[in-house]
Amino acid sequence: MSRPIKILIIGNGFGGVYALKNLHKFFHNDKKIELALVGEKNYFLFTPLLHEVATGGINPGNIIEPIRKVLGCCLDKFYLGKAEIINFDSHTVQVENALISYDYLVLAPGAETNFYNIPGAEEYSFPLKSIADAIKIKNRCIMVMERASHVENRIKRKNMLRFVVVGGGPTGVELAAELEELIKETFSSYYPEEIMEDTSIVLIQKSPELVPAFGEKIRKKSLEILRKKGIEVMLTRFVCGYQ
Repeated sequence: MSRPIKILIIGNGFGGVYALKNLHKFFHNDKKIELALVGEKNYFLFTPLLHEVATGGINPGNIIEPIRKVLGCCLDKFYLGKAEIINFDSHTVQVENALISYDYLVLAPGAETNFYNIPGAEEYSFPLKSIADAIKIKNRCIMVMERASHVENRIKRKNMLRFVVVGGGPTGVELAAELEELIKETFSSYYPEEIMEDTSIVLIQKSPELVPAFGEKIRKKSLEILRKKGIEVMLTRFVCGYQ
């Protein structure tokens, strides 16, 4: 009996998971096809809600699900690890200590944060692409509040308590709004009024509108809601550097 045709997918984010699910629908019950997945994590991360983890709205466990549970019977084989070397001639992928063969390869590894070569961006800003990133942002917010509560100089304190979000896409808009709720609804219960009065949130967007990929009604409403919350929205502004 000949071996099945192996379709190997690299990446277990949205692209990889939905590619595998759709392939399973197409080849359902076809024993001649084997669907395999390579992923660096053994869970699926629902990235659209990372901003809520970053602001303490939900726990990290609420946006992750074991990859084998998500895919169930759709998945024939799962390889946990990082795809390090792809040899297109021999049709093999090196995943840490394992060499995996394939007949067809689907690349869906996701993307890394693009800092656009802006000076200081990678060193001094906080990306939001993983659970670790979200927790780091939340911890940073708490640390800043604690340190600022011991600063007497109000100008210095205001500078410390200015939270800046760069990017007016869906994640940036939602993060800015959730930050405002974290500060007004949560932090206000623990810190003196004079500290809370010095907090501010700024959203910087390079285009003339927020969430430009959405319809006009949503674009205008997003701007209206953020400004109503007291968030300073700076449109058509470019970040030149971080310090």
